[in-house]
Amino acid sequence: MIGWVVIGLLAAPPTPLRVEHPAAYWTANGFVPLAPPVHLPEGLAGRTRTVVWLKLPPDAVVRTARDARGRPSLRFPPGTVADRVESWRPRPDAPYRVADVRGTRIAADGAQIFRAMRPERPGVGAALFGFEWRRDDAAAGEAVVEAVQAALRRGAGSAWPLPPARREAAAARYRRLADCGGCHTPDRPDSARARTASGVRRGTDGSGFYVPRTVLADAAPLEAYRPYDPNADDPCVRVRCGVADASRWARPNGAVGFRCADGSAPRGTLDLACAERAARPHAAAVCASRRVLYDHLDAAGRRAYAPAFRACGLEPTEEDLR
Repeated sequence: MIGWVVIGLLAAPPTPLRVEHPAAYWTANGFVPLAPPVHLPEGLAGRTRTVVWLKLPPDAVVRTARDARGRPSLRFPPGTVADRVESWRPRPDAPYRVADVRGTRIAADGAQIFRAMRPERPGVGAALFGFEWRRDDAAAGEAVVEAVQAALRRGAGSAWPLPPARREAAAARYRRLADCGGCHTPDRPDSARARTASGVRRGTDGSGFYVPRTVLADAAPLEAYRPYDPNADDPCVRVRCGVADASRWARPNGAVGFRCADGSAPRGTLDLACAERAARPHAAAVCASRRVLYDHLDAAGRRAYAPAFRACGLEPTEEDLR
């Protein structure tokens, strides 16, 4: 099995990690991709894509509680691993290279273990290096940032070659995006405004994850942290600002997105029936993602998200809801 290799135990965290064959790691180790109904943004010409991979123990039960606002909120059990994997390719006909991994593993005691990975060198098939550290260990988190910055400054840590003049800027950008705990605050609501402190508009569940709760909703705020919004080319996604349609914008370089005149966050809604009639692969991917969560959800979760499950032909039985 292809896996994470612990290459040394430090007296204190972080713990170094390594993946030898990143192209096959997630599928070979029991992870499944989660496809939210509203598309995540991409790089121009499909050069950058983001996939969230989830791994649950076979007998895991995802609990459902109510947050402070009364909405259902997922709580993932020990053994859960969620990885956000960003990949890059130099041209549309080239294979993707893993460029950045940010993830969370839930330990046996319920503690969240953050992890971050980067390619050792530019090029297809490069191994990944990185670290794990406890969410509550700020010193370990800082050590990880400094280690990745040092790699970027010497020309490593990137899926594409970094000329010396750009390495310091890459290191600075990594630090700007390194506040994992601040970004993944549990039970954060969707942002009503387009501008947010974290740059992310979607809300989180009780474990601080973004995508799983989005999978179970047909509507979500559109993100704008990449220049191309695939929702603009999906006839089954309607984007609105409150009760009015959002304004679509486009640039000569291929960038496209939506904005609201009042500064609110554009919100997309997938018409799943439309996507199924058009035999769009995205519809099947959304329902496959809901199936994964359905199989592990408690009865409260199956009741709370019953409309999303029914849309995919998953009808809870009396036994399911016990």
